[in-house]
Amino acid sequence: MTEMLSKKEVAEMLSKMEGSGGGTRVSNGDVSEASRRLVRDMGAYFFSALDVPCYFGNGIGGADVDKIDFGDFIRSINSRAILTSASFGGVRAFAEIDPLLFGAMFYDRAISFLNGELEDASGEEEKFIERLFEKIERSGFHEYGKKQIAEMERTATKPVLLILQRDFSAFFDVPVPDDFRTVQYPSEFSEIIAPETSGVLISVESKIGESSGFVEFFLPDTLLKKKSGNS
Repeated sequence: MTEMLSKKEVAEMLSKMEGSGGGTRVSNGDVSEASRRLVRDMGAYFFSALDVPCYFGNGIGGADVDKIDFGDFIRSINSRAILTSASFGGVRAFAEIDPLLFGAMFYDRAISFLNGELEDASGEEEKFIERLFEKIERSGFHEYGKKQIAEMERTATKPVLLILQRDFSAFFDVPVPDDFRTVQYPSEFSEIIAPETSGVLISVESKIGESSGFVEFFLPDTLLKKKSGNS
């Protein structure tokens, strides 16, 4: 289980995006240490925001960190994954979330709501709700509309990219991100301006409720600049 923060602490963490200055010495392990903080705080955020059991981290609370070209990152993305790009001072980084993680969450919420409505439904309403159940069962939870994708950005990918900036700014000069763009890969990927560069891939094993998958980040090398004054 990840270390938990209160909702107030999570809100304060996301509102203070100036980074944590000071004399942190940059070393070869800085990306790994920043990634461990990211795993911890990401788990705390989702646990607080969703109020469902959340587990993040490979092994003992860590993440897999690998050097990778952007092209290889794109080829590794699962079809229908939710992909958010953000500009960190003009350098675009990416967060990818397995579609099953949040698809199942939307599905469970819909089923729970309909079950509640069914209890007090009249005859015609009951038939209508039963038809909705059938439609949900047929469509599953892999394809999302624009409203659902926007909701995933608001509740998932944008917060984790803000958390990434907070944790990585302890070691690197990582600006506050803006210009968020979220799509379901690959159908709308052409809307995102992709960097032709190498970088770091951070992969985090994740479980939210009963659904498992990966949350992954691609950070271009140009984003990982040492903090000013550190050696």
